[in-house]
Amino acid sequence: MDGRGEINHKAGHKENNKNNLTDHSQSADSYLYGKWLVSTGLGYVRVKCMVRNPEDNVCEEIEMLADTGSWYVALPRIVANKLRLRIIGKERVTLADSKEIEVELAPIYIEVLGRGTHTLAAIIDAPEPLLGTSVMEVLGLVVDPKSGEMKKRGPRASYML
Repeated sequence: MDGRGEINHKAGHKENNKNNLTDHSQSADSYLYGKWLVSTGLGYVRVKCMVRNPEDNVCEEIEMLADTGSWYVALPRIVANKLRLRIIGKERVTLADSKEIEVELAPIYIEVLGRGTHTLAAIIDAPEPLLGTSVMEVLGLVVDPKSGEMKKRGPRASYML
């Protein structure tokens, strides 16, 4: 969990908001997937996204977990293969548990709530696709944890400074 008390998922486990008294143990609304604790709903915001390979227009509607602790869009390898994404490089990233791993990066076009942008996706062994903050910021979207929805913050605008 970061200092702002936001939900952080990039460690490979899901941490709860500091105002939430539940712990990391498995419960009726979660299950273990290898080292990952996966939520089945409560307290997490999921949004339908259209993800497209910008090189050959293969696209797929994917439900993604809005991850306010992650910068990149993270796609499981099976999704990347289905979209025929072309790996353009690798980058070392640090997970929330301080573990460093190397991920492959691939260009994608993503649409969320009728707004779209080009970005890079990290291809990673994860139980579900993650929508990172880079896309949310560029598209002017915010997570409303009370309503369980992603909302438009205002006009689409990228922060340049």
